[in-house]
Amino acid sequence: MMEPAADALAQRINWLQQMRRDTYAVAKEWVAAGCAAKQIDSKSAIASEEWLAGPMSVLRHLGLLQKMLEHLSKTNSPLLNDDELEQRNGSWVAKVFPRGWLDPLLFSGYRAEIRFLKKESPSSIRANMARNYFEGNGEWAGRCVVLGAGNVSSIGLQDVLNKVFCGNYKCVLKLNPVNDYLGEIYERAFRVLIEAEVLEIAYGGAEVGARLVHDAETTAVHITGSSRVHDAIVHGNPALDKPITSELGCVTPIMIVPGVWSQRQLRDQAVNVASMLVNNASFNCNAAKVLVTAKGWPQRKDFLAALRHVLAKTETRFAYYPGAEQRHADFCVAYPDAAVSSDSVPQGHLPWVLASGLDANVATQIAFTDEAWCGVLAEVPLAVETPADFLSSATEFCNQHLFGNLSCGIIIDAATQKSVGDAYEQAINKLRYGAVAINVWSAVVYALGVTPWGAYPENSLESISSGIGFVHNTRMFEGIEKCVLEAPFRPVIHPPWMVNNKHRLAVAKAFTWLEARRY
Repeated sequence: MMEPAADALAQRINWLQQMRRDTYAVAKEWVAAGCAAKQIDSKSAIASEEWLAGPMSVLRHLGLLQKMLEHLSKTNSPLLNDDELEQRNGSWVAKVFPRGWLDPLLFSGYRAEIRFLKKESPSSIRANMARNYFEGNGEWAGRCVVLGAGNVSSIGLQDVLNKVFCGNYKCVLKLNPVNDYLGEIYERAFRVLIEAEVLEIAYGGAEVGARLVHDAETTAVHITGSSRVHDAIVHGNPALDKPITSELGCVTPIMIVPGVWSQRQLRDQAVNVASMLVNNASFNCNAAKVLVTAKGWPQRKDFLAALRHVLAKTETRFAYYPGAEQRHADFCVAYPDAAVSSDSVPQGHLPWVLASGLDANVATQIAFTDEAWCGVLAEVPLAVETPADFLSSATEFCNQHLFGNLSCGIIIDAATQKSVGDAYEQAINKLRYGAVAINVWSAVVYALGVTPWGAYPENSLESISSGIGFVHNTRMFEGIEKCVLEAPFRPVIHPPWMVNNKHRLAVAKAFTWLEARRY
């Protein structure tokens, strides 16, 4: 393996250090702008979402990239310890979280790993890490147009980081009109890249995006958005003649493995699921959309009642994303018996909706085929007898009948997990999703930074599903199959994304401060 170019590494490390300082300097203003646009009181607990999914995520990403490049600079080798690699079921796994002393302190009992395609070996995994830093003559690979998302404020900047530092592209970030109010803040946060002529930020609608994508100087495209917009770009007139990567939508399933739960556990897991739904008014590609349950689970009705209770108590949100009211209405028409959290909501808000008892055999219904992109949730019970049978049937149902393959969740208590034996691991192996999260929202996979985020690698431009490629790949791996994150059924520390965490704003600010300073 050749040595990485020392000058290029030093320059990029300096860029990352400067961006960390500049990003933290604008963090408060960044969050205030997001809260104003989404009609959130910036001093309320809900404002924690704008901290965690905004500057905190970007700062963590910057710090992890800096750590990786500093390791490259010092050792001339990628950051991968021997004790991180393990072979399991014929494939190799990198155990990337926790590392050090702080991770297990903040996330007690959490474990994250990257699972590689079966063709990969320890030697190929190492050889392909950070390959752009060992190959070529230091010239840029070209110009990538990044079409930004309008929902989560950290997405566009993190997509840029992936393309610049992992793909070696200069970038044009075309902001989504829904959140282009953040443009001037982004320009200050990433000013060092703009001054180096590595990044340009563009504004405008679809016509501006089309012009940039088809420009002769553009050599690659990345989009975070919908499969509809992706297909219009790829198969439009003119058709796209350059490579494109993407992170698109998903009908995100949460599989509730039947167990014997206490009343407190029922309430806690109802809060867990509700938190996966209501965050950011449910304008998330990983928002819970379909609950898969066991029809014969004795506590099924109790769990659904607990979930309805939590949703009824949870404050509704301003539906800031265009088209949400119509999508919400379409869902309510399709499921007229669905439980609505409130009959009266503030102007511009939408109530939370839970439709239960859907027929698993009706494969074409809207809850299974369309990403709702608003605060609705459907429950589908499967006719199975045992937890092991449920895991097998739920895996098959999600793989075969739900749109998308970005991320999914499993909720299972420790006793049940022990009782099902190999069925638990078999389910994780067979789930065709880019992220599998156990007892925790898959958005944590998005935010960890050490766990690449993207669709399961089976899609094509002709059948795009949830997209092609992985972002947030700060360790710069290739040959990724999926990421798996496991958390305790009942965490020791109350997570700051839970809707009933009264201290989540203070915790979110503290996390942001920490990520600006660690590494």
